[in-house]
Amino acid sequence: MPDRPDQPEAGDPRSREAPAPDELRSTLHHAAAGLAPGDRLGDVRRRIRARATTRAPRRWLPVAVGAAVATAAVVVAAVTVGQVTGAASRPPAAGRTPTAATAGGPVALYFVAETATGPRLFREFATLPGVVSTPDGATPSATDATVLAALGGLAADRGPADPDYRTLWPAGAFTAAAVRTGQVVVDLAPAALRRPPGVSRGEALLGLQQVVYTAEAAIGRAVPVRFTVGGEPAPTVLGLGTRGTVDRDRQYAVTAVVNISDPAEGQRGGDTLTGGGTIGEYVPAVRWTLTTAGGRVVEQGRARILAAGEGGTTEHARGWETPPIDLAGLPAGEYTFTALVRSVGQGSGAPATFTDDRTVVVP
Repeated sequence: MPDRPDQPEAGDPRSREAPAPDELRSTLHHAAAGLAPGDRLGDVRRRIRARATTRAPRRWLPVAVGAAVATAAVVVAAVTVGQVTGAASRPPAAGRTPTAATAGGPVALYFVAETATGPRLFREFATLPGVVSTPDGATPSATDATVLAALGGLAADRGPADPDYRTLWPAGAFTAAAVRTGQVVVDLAPAALRRPPGVSRGEALLGLQQVVYTAEAAIGRAVPVRFTVGGEPAPTVLGLGTRGTVDRDRQYAVTAVVNISDPAEGQRGGDTLTGGGTIGEYVPAVRWTLTTAGGRVVEQGRARILAAGEGGTTEHARGWETPPIDLAGLPAGEYTFTALVRSVGQGSGAPATFTDDRTVVVP
């Protein structure tokens, strides 16, 4: 039976008037710490090594959400190197997290990808054009423009650079954003009110968290999101009732167990490459590999674990970093850089493996 648009669904995540019950919160449960909005070390690296990469446009492909069993993890990182072309500019994303973004500068975007225990949010950095005006012709403030530009990066007409990532938001989903005292108000196009075909309720919950995490990263602090359509409260968002503000899911983490911040997808390497990113709270070790397009391992090792607050990480997120990886002497072409974690989960005695990877190019 289709959802009734005039009734909030049970399970609207972090809605102050309609908190999510345990059965839906479990969809988002994972034994990993959430990623913080900012990435100070990553921001410094991007400013020092500002180097845009291009990509081919990605299609919007919803990811089906399966039943998730929370697990702790072991992480391995892999990198593929090759030529990537396309329209959108993506800077090399590095290390840990940050300060507020600036309009037209690098922003952190959150997308959905599969893991060993079901879909989770993965962070990707992008350089998006600044917003000059909203669809109704209004001129937003600098802060509002930054948030709207970041959210625009979640829509299907932009989407992720990494082909393993997906977005749950249709093209043109976001029409305006306004940072108010204690909340961010996001105005939606009518198409964003409906749940896309084949998308489960649990996946729609992740879609709401995509917006919350991305908006928080854009302004550099934690704030709830209120959804509107035409300036009025949205009756549904992605088919979910949202009778109030939606907060970051804090009781259970929804983010990836291991996430690569550096290198960026399609990044062109120099003589060396340094990988880094974030990990969940219970990850004991991170391994990394660099492989050829044919799967042959050319470099591998173990990353150094960074405690929360160390090496540019925030107080809320642990990180990892590789030593400089020697690319000199490697034949030109595409390589895959992979980060891997393996551990016994909380929900079962069976170990699970979690990975994230990036394609890099050796010129």
